[in-house]
Order: sequence, then C-alpha cells, then structure tokens
Amino acid sequence: MKTAKKILAVLLFATAMVLFLTALIKEITGFPYAQKNLKKEVMGFYVGEEPQIPSSYHVLSKEYENISSIVPFYYRLKKDSPAYLELFGPVTKNKARQVINIAHAKNIRVYALVHNLLYNKANNKEVVHQVLSEPQKREELVENIYSVLKDNYYDGICLDIENIYADDRNKYISLLKLVYKKLKSAGYEVIAAVPARISDEPRGGWGDNFNYAQVKNYADKVIIMAYDEYGSFSGPGPIASKEWVDSVIRYALTKMSPDKIILGVPGYGFDWNIDSGRVRYLSYNMAVKTASNYQQKIRWNLDYGVPYFTYEDKKGSEHSVYFEDARSLALKLDLVNDYNVGGVALWRLGMEDPDCWKVIREKFSVHQDNE
Repeated sequence: MKTAKKILAVLLFATAMVLFLTALIKEITGFPYAQKNLKKEVMGFYVGEEPQIPSSYHVLSKEYENISSIVPFYYRLKKDSPAYLELFGPVTKNKARQVINIAHAKNIRVYALVHNLLYNKANNKEVVHQVLSEPQKREELVENIYSVLKDNYYDGICLDIENIYADDRNKYISLLKLVYKKLKSAGYEVIAAVPARISDEPRGGWGDNFNYAQVKNYADKVIIMAYDEYGSFSGPGPIASKEWVDSVIRYALTKMSPDKIILGVPGYGFDWNIDSGRVRYLSYNMAVKTASNYQQKIRWNLDYGVPYFTYEDKKGSEHSVYFEDARSLALKLDLVNDYNVGGVALWRLGMEDPDCWKVIREKFSVHQDNE
C-alpha cells in the first residue's frame, strides 16, 4: 500500500512539473505550447534559365512529390502603366501555361507572382507609388490581376511588392485589402510576400514599411522572406544566419498565428570581391565550383550555421563567399518545426544544394492537393 502511495505521489509530482514547465515556457517565450504539425507547405519560387543558373524546371520534374506549390516569377507591374501587368523576362504566355499545366498534373498548386523589381533604370518605389497613390489605379490593377488568374488557371496570387516609400505603407495595405476581397470571393488564395524584420523599430531595411499585423488580415499565407541578412548592399556575411532567422520567426509570431507563416529560405549565396566591392550572385553549384577552382576548403561557421570560404582570384583580389547548403537548410527546417509554422518557400528552385530535398523529406511530411 505504501509503495502504491509513493508511486501515486511521484506521478502527481511529475504531472505538476509538466504543467509548471509548460506554463514557464509560455511565460518566457510568449508562445503557447502546442502539438506540432509536421505536415508542411513546401513552396518553390520558379524562375526560367538565367546566366550560369538553370531553369527551375528540372527540379520541378524530379522533386515534384516534395513540392506543395510553385510561385512562378512571371509578372511585373508595367513601368509606364503600373495598373497593368507585363510578363517578366524571356517567358511567353505559352511557356507560362505549359508550366502551370505540368504542375497541376502533379497535384502542385501554382500562384502567380506579381512584383515591382528589376527595372533597368526606373525606381522600384516610384513605379509602385504610381498605382498605390491613386485608388482608381489600385482597382484597375486588381481587375487586371484577376484576369490573369482566370485566363491562365492559376490557384491564386503571391503579391511580392517589396520596395516601397514609407508614406505608401498604408496604401499598400489598401491594395492588399482590395486584392483579398476580390480574389477570395472568386475562390482564389492570396499570399503576401514581405521582407524580413525582427522588431517594430525601423532598421533601415525594406521590411520597415510592412506592418505584419495588418498584412496578415488580408492574406491566407504570409511568406516572410528570411534572407539577404547580408547581400549585394552590404559587406560579406551570412545570407540567413540561424540566430537571425530565429529572431525573424519570433517577431512574426508576435503579429500572426504560426500556421499563417511561410518561412522564406535561401538556396543561394554571394561572392564578395573585397577589393573592388563587386558582388556576384551564386547558386550552390557555382559556389562549390568556385571553391574547387581555387582549391579552397569549404568551412562551416558554427555561430552562423552556414558554409563559407575565402580565396584570392587571378588578379590578386581577395574574396569572401557565403552560401547555403543542405546542412544550413536543416537548421532552418528545425526552427519551422520547433515554432510550428506553416512551411517554407525556397528561393529559388534550381539554385539549391540537391541534398536539400533529402533534408526536406526527413524533416517534413509535405502537403499536396491530393491529400
């Protein structure tokens, strides 16, 4: 009898400790303890062939069972008439439809991406300002987006308006609200892609002008682009260090529910020429080839959780290279599972370490339309 009482006492004590620790975790982290859902969205940004970088098509063909949806980088606000869309790059209407049909045949959803980036001489902010500043033009843009989705059998939109004036932040929300109202009533999904930020305080980046708490009200999912911690605008450093990505997620969780968050993850890197200041955009394969060409060992930065190396080129210039691989992605997928957020969006299919797909299979159960 005494033994039974001791066992019961131990069990009661253990239960009390679990409840106490659960409450303590919630108090310290600010986030509720929840059952983790390992069935995740795996989105892939889809891009055509670029110099030295293959099209996303070969990855879509090979890894389709591990992809929930693709987001083709196909549409841009027209520079001189930004209430209208133009096809971006060498893609044609027929090619776009081929990709949509291939993806749908493999139970993969397709979201049309609309952006305000990469104009040769035009100011990204000014182009989108022209449409944000006039309510009639905002409505025209929404109707034109609707027409593109309807005519091409898209499943929804990914609105990727990134670089805006501070005075346009509320007007951006007005546009997003219009998009959401129109497209949701027509049966489409709305995804908003926003730059990363880690606090309410302005830090001089593109993310300063995006109010996550408002964005989440007019989107089914929000892609938090947790990359370019360092980039072409800065000196050498990680594209997405593990601690920085952790901070990005924790901040986002103070503004929206975890299931709404899709973590944008990088599959690329940069090569900084220290002497000239030039920065080269690299795929995983390009980074590995560069290290091999200059007989440099790829090292691992334990603090950042990313691979890197340095080298001296044939002209005597010093270079510093940071990039992403399967190991660095694994750390980010662990964060996705730890915080129970909705999934990931990879920029971009075809730039990543091929072993990333093995990691995705190990870490996630990928959600697709046939399930």
